[in-house]
Order: sequence, then C-alpha cells, then structure tokens
Amino acid sequence: MMIIMSTDATDQQVEAVTERVLTLGFTPHSSRGTERTIIGIVGNNPIAAQSQFAHMPGVDRIVPISRPYKLASREFIPQNSTFPLDGVQFGGDGVILIAGPCAVEDRSLLLETSHAVQEAGAHALRAGAFKPRTSPYAFQGLGEAALEMLAEVREVTGLPVVTEAMSSDQVPLVAHYADVIQIGARNMQNYNLLNPANVSFGGLFNYRFFYTDPAFFQSIWNTLLIVGGVLFITIVGGIAIALLLDQPIFGQGLVRIMIISPFFVMPPVAALVWKNMIMHPGYGVLADINRALGFQPVDWFAQYPLFSIIIIVAWQWLPFATLILLTALQSLDGEQKEAAEMDGAGFIDQFIYLVLPHLARAITVVILIQTIFLLGVYAEILVTTNGGPGYASTNLAFLIYRTALLGYDVGGASAGGIIAVILANIVAFFLMRAVGRNLDR
Repeated sequence: MMIIMSTDATDQQVEAVTERVLTLGFTPHSSRGTERTIIGIVGNNPIAAQSQFAHMPGVDRIVPISRPYKLASREFIPQNSTFPLDGVQFGGDGVILIAGPCAVEDRSLLLETSHAVQEAGAHALRAGAFKPRTSPYAFQGLGEAALEMLAEVREVTGLPVVTEAMSSDQVPLVAHYADVIQIGARNMQNYNLLNPANVSFGGLFNYRFFYTDPAFFQSIWNTLLIVGGVLFITIVGGIAIALLLDQPIFGQGLVRIMIISPFFVMPPVAALVWKNMIMHPGYGVLADINRALGFQPVDWFAQYPLFSIIIIVAWQWLPFATLILLTALQSLDGEQKEAAEMDGAGFIDQFIYLVLPHLARAITVVILIQTIFLLGVYAEILVTTNGGPGYASTNLAFLIYRTALLGYDVGGASAGGIIAVILANIVAFFLMRAVGRNLDR
C-alpha cells in the first residue's frame, strides 16, 4: 500500500504519518520527489489499516498494491536502482549480460566456458556452486571447492563472479568468494532438512530466533486475550441463554436447535460470514445499522482486529457452553428451588446461592475444553485479518504458520511449535488440577 502525500504536505505531517505506520507494526519506505512524498507500507496486510491514514493531515490519497515483491516494484521506487561493479554499471541504460554454466563441475571446463563467455561479450560470469535437487542424495554441487574455482577464474579472466547462496548460513561463505550473491526462488524453497551434512547442528539458535521475534510476546499476549475474552463471553452468555432456554416457551426445541447451530459451522465459513456479511464497513449489517442511526460505519478488522476475532470465535463456541450449562441446569433438583422460594429467596439469591454452585462443575469443564481448542485458533485470523494490522491480531498459532510458510523458516517454526506445546501443557496441567479439585467436591 502507498500513501500519496499532498503537494503542500509539511515535514511534520510526513513524520506523523510515518510514526502512525510504525505504531501499527508496519515498515515505512519514504520516497521524496520534486513535488510529492510517497510513503510505501510493507507488512502483514496493510490494506486492512488504510482507514487509519485516510483522514490524516497532508494525505492526498491511498493506493492499495496487491502485486507481490513490493520493495522491488516501480510503484514503490520509480527511480532506477543502479550500482557499479568492476567498471560496469548495473541497472543503467545499457544491457548487462551475465552468462555461464548451470553448475561448476570441473576446473578446466569452467575456465574454457568462462573464456567463451568473455569472448561473447558477457560482463560477468555466473555458475552454480550449490546445485539443489529434489533428492538429497543427488548431485548438490561442489560447494566451497566450486567457489574456489570461480575465484581462480576471476583472476584469470577478470570477470566478476555471480553465484547462489542456498541458505542464510551460506551467505558469509559465498560473499567471501563471489562479487554478487544471486537470490531467487530456489533459495527460498530449497530446504536442507533432509541433508544435515550441509547444515551444522543449530543448537538453541532457532529457539532464540523465535522468541526474539518482535511478534513473539505480542502473539503470546494476543493468545491470552483471545482465550480469556472468549471464555468470559461464552460463560456469561452461556449461563444467561441457558437460564432463558430452561423456561417453558413455545417452540422450545426449535429455538434450542437454532441457538446451538453456529457450533456446527466450519471456522473458515463463520469467519467469511462475519467478514463479508456482518462486519464489512461498506455493506455489512453493522454498517447499515450505524448509518441508520446516523453514525459512521466502523472498519472492525482495521480498527478493532483482535476484538473482532474474539467476537467471531465466541459466536462459534457460545452454543457449546450453552449446551453444557443447560444440561447441568436441568439436572438441578426442583425441590431445592421450591424450598428456596418458600424461604423467601428471590431470583438473584437463588442464582447466587443455588444455581451458580450447582453449575460450578459444568463451568469448569467448559473452561477446560474450550481453552484447549482456543489456544489453536487459526482459521478465523487467516480469513479475516491475516494477523494484522501489523501484529495486532497475530496469536501464537498464526505466528508459527507465518514463520514456516510465509517466512520459509521451517526450523524457527518448529521451535515455535515446541514452545507452543510446552505452554499448552503448562495450561493443561493447571486446568486439570482445577478440574480435579472441583470434581472431588
């Protein structure tokens, strides 16, 4: 997403927008032209937060960008990116030719090929020192030996050397021999998990990398807020609905089925319903209600992302809590109610001293079961906010997903999974102790 500042925007207004970008957890990239300043926003789903900038002083318009590789796009940086290499200007008006064999296999063959490349007018030599294959047992390149050959050929021909680094731990090694490090799709997708000979034992590195992530403690806090918020809504709402359903009404069976039905809706479907039909700022039900009352519609997923997630998940789990609590409520002895009424106890007194103690075990069971599942809330976040704006709605489960599949860091995500398992077992331990004490009463 790009924020186009107006032609008369002051430096203070530009700084205010930049600070807002940082506050929301995104990374700003400013480009100052002769007439305008463009602030590019990089991060997790910044489009969801565009309402945060629309009315700020100095902002002319906001341009969403759905294309990938934003930092390398002309939308972000319209100027040519140029850099010199051994007298050759890369990124200028001239065409730069880089050629060479797919992989380094032999010193004499590499030297012969480099002379042919030089005679053909190439400006740099490219050859693969690491050659990824589908099978970990196939030829994977000569490694450092190939890098040494490339350095020797550079001394003979004078051609700059370009080659790939297949993983981040290879960067210092490749940078020692090569002039340019090639980064491409193979670098991002080539995991060495099946070939431990290529990568030394990481020890506790992945764990340190994961918990030092700026999003780690934020995700822990968001996870606790989701669990606590959903439990509060479902228990309080479940007790209230159970008390209502316990009363004799017309069509009691149908009403119970309608109330319980959200529990059987798949999480992605429930998230889509709330995102597009209820909470959408343009045509959602809540937006129509706000306009009918004379208020401005609320962009829930941009302004209140975590609260929106809590509401969606609570809507799904409220029927479960209601069902358990209603079953427990119906087991209450009617003679106890009659005795309490004869003693002059009102509704509130009966609820506090009779109903709540009777529901204590059921409430404990609801807390235990829901907590186990709520620690792994994922689909609702992916469908609605994608963890954003910034890390505002990223919980631990979604952080693990983003680290593995979006950050291509399987090792870090695996460490995060172990941390999540440990935290879940700690929570389960205390919950089981609480359940045990309650059931023994």
